[in-house]
Amino acid sequence: MAKELATRAKELLGAPVYVRSDAYMTLFALTGGKKPGVLIISGTGAMAIGENASGDISVAGGWGRLTGDEGGGYYIGREGICAALRAADGVAPQTALTAAALAHFGVEKPRDLISVFYGEDEPDVAGFSRHVAECAEEGDKISKDILLDAAAHLSRYASVLIEHCRADLLGIWGSVLCKNDTVRRAFEDSVREKFSNIEIRVPD
Repeated sequence: MAKELATRAKELLGAPVYVRSDAYMTLFALTGGKKPGVLIISGTGAMAIGENASGDISVAGGWGRLTGDEGGGYYIGREGICAALRAADGVAPQTALTAAALAHFGVEKPRDLISVFYGEDEPDVAGFSRHVAECAEEGDKISKDILLDAAAHLSRYASVLIEHCRADLLGIWGSVLCKNDTVRRAFEDSVREKFSNIEIRVPD
């Protein structure tokens, strides 16, 4: 549909019309299209997009919640839920996430969560990521480890494109990276360890 709209607009305007993703537009806000750069996005999902000096675009991640998006809110929420259930079974360390999961999904017992996850309605898995962040802030080690794991995934996405695009500018975008201090600090530390001269900032 977008392609058809662009074709029709081109005919009416008599000028080139380009259809780009929101990720590309945010990358453009970072670089102005004038220099190589990489943008890492972590909201509900996660991906990196980069542009080299020749204008070639590369992408890493963004495969969706079922097959990827490691480091995004859905991933963090899912990992938090899995940790909560393993703790409830006694096969993993106890964590504040178990009580948080019961409260978030409005059930009394861990086994009641099965009907939540496999019922007719889509459960709010990504929304649970904020409880992972809260539990981490309150000192829950399991929760903090999940956030650090997310940061590591995001760092790998960014690093592969920084190398590929030969970029010295990295933008960060999305609620996870822009609002979670634990993820952001760990992410930036990891990237700077590999690329000491990288400039990291939020796009205008």
